[in-house]
Amino acid sequence: MLSAEKCAESLDLSIKFYCSNLFQNVQKRFDIIAFNAPYLDFDKGKKLGILKDRLSEIRFSGGKDGCETIIRFLQDAQDYLSDTGVLLLGVCHYHITQDSVQQLISSSGFELRERVTYGCIPSAVYVLCKKNKKQGDRI
Repeated sequence: MLSAEKCAESLDLSIKFYCSNLFQNVQKRFDIIAFNAPYLDFDKGKKLGILKDRLSEIRFSGGKDGCETIIRFLQDAQDYLSDTGVLLLGVCHYHITQDSVQQLISSSGFELRERVTYGCIPSAVYVLCKKNKKQGDRI
């Protein structure tokens, strides 16, 4: 059981979780999609010994410059997010700069609604919605 499932169970929440390689096992649209992006540059991860096997590569490598998986996610998410839905994109800025992420977002079909940070932790959650969504619409 995933830790998110354990947490939901302990809070007596009824949430359905999907485990998939991006949207490979997904066939419907959602109002909320949360993604904690793998962030390591593949070559750096190999050099540091972090990417020791295929599973660690899938879990932690973001491909070239650490951004390839985020690019794929943002491209594919268009088909799986409802028109009024939001994406929650978690990124560790220790490995990928804020400027890089904002550039990826601006070149996608999404717009930034909010960037959430916590204290001195070098990470952020980007709250995104589809670009065609009107500003006055509620989430």
